[in-house]
Formats: sequence, C-alpha cells, structure tokens
Amino acid sequence: IGAIEDRIQKTTLEANDTMADAFQDLDRLMMKATEMVKLAEAISNKVSKDPTNEDNELSTLRTHLLNLGIASPVTKGSAGSIYHQELSRELADFLSKFFQKEDDMKSLTDVYCLFNRARGTALISPEDLYKASQQFEQLKLPFRLRKFPSGLLVIQSIDMNDNRAASRVLRHVKEQGGGLTALQLAEIEKLALAVAVEQLDVTEKMGLICRDEGPTGLAFYENLFLVSTTT
Repeated sequence: IGAIEDRIQKTTLEANDTMADAFQDLDRLMMKATEMVKLAEAISNKVSKDPTNEDNELSTLRTHLLNLGIASPVTKGSAGSIYHQELSRELADFLSKFFQKEDDMKSLTDVYCLFNRARGTALISPEDLYKASQQFEQLKLPFRLRKFPSGLLVIQSIDMNDNRAASRVLRHVKEQGGGLTALQLAEIEKLALAVAVEQLDVTEKMGLICRDEGPTGLAFYENLFLVSTTT
C-alpha cells in the first residue's frame, strides 16, 4: 500500500510540475502575442500615414498585420453600461484600417467573422455587433449600418452612397466590354457576392445599366438607350 501511495504522490507531483511549466509557457506566449499585436498596429499606422506609396507588398503586409488581432479588446466587464458604445468605437477603428477605399462596403456577416478573428478569444455575439453598428451615426463615426430592400445588412463608409456605387459599377461595365456579372463585380471590387448583386440592382434601378438573362446566366450592359437620349 505504501508503494502505491508513493507512486500516486510521485505522479501527482509530476503532473503539477508539467501544468506549472505549461502555464508559464502560456504566459510567455501571451506576452509575446501582445507585443506582436502592438508592433503590428504601429507598423500598420506607419503605413497608413503614406498611402500614396503603398504598393501590393505593403497592401499584403497590412492584411497580415490586421490578421494578428486587437491588443486590448473591449469587453462587457471592462466597459460596463457603455459596452456597445465602446465596442462601436473599437469596430470603427478596426474598419478604418481594414477598409481599402473611402467608399468601401462590407456585409455585416463578413465584418462579424473578420472582427471576431481579430478579437481572438474575446468573441462577441451577432447581436452585440448589430447594436454596436447602430451606434456609428450617433457617435459621429465614419461608418453607418445599412439595410437593403432584400434584407442584406452592410457596413459602409459614411462617404459611400448609391451614386458613387453606381458610377463605379458603370465604369466596370464599360471596361469589361461585354456583359458584367455579379461574380465578376465581386472579384473586381473585392466584395461579397451578395453585396455585388445589390450594387448591380441599385445601378439598374438608376437606369444606367440593362440586364441580359440568357443561357450563360445573368449579365449587365451599359444602357445605350440612355446614352442615345443624352447625346
């Protein structure tokens, strides 16, 4: 019996030592991770100060840095009753680095995935993201939440409007030469397919493009009737 007790005690001590080492390694890892995130934010801010010199390599670097995450994410415990206001400010700061154009637009679903990935283990619920997004205009932040007639929810830059979106879509239609599909627009503008569909729909309702639904699918062309009446 004494030998068995000794073996149990020895096993317990070894397990305790292993766990202690593991937690020390975890602490060191967390410290390094925090340092890396702070470094990433510093480099990203430096790159943002000179957008005229940004090339493909810098754009790729920015993306990798953003993927590292947010150093000190807002939580309900730290913010209390103003949690959604503080979360809205954190989200706006994240989007200002992530959006590639002044008039960019992302679906709320995409933002939810990207934002939660950046927050690491401090995940938020879809409801929290929705409530935070509703605070943009009240807090005078440079974004707004928009709901399309189809029910699609997007976050867009405050400078984004239907005229700007339609102008870009029409330019892509002209550059394409043939018909422009929703998938092609999504690839060109780096949009979710659902957002590209909405932008084509808006441009069509403004009379700038016409649809052609054939055996190969739905494509959009410049409205030549509108061109002929204005020339």
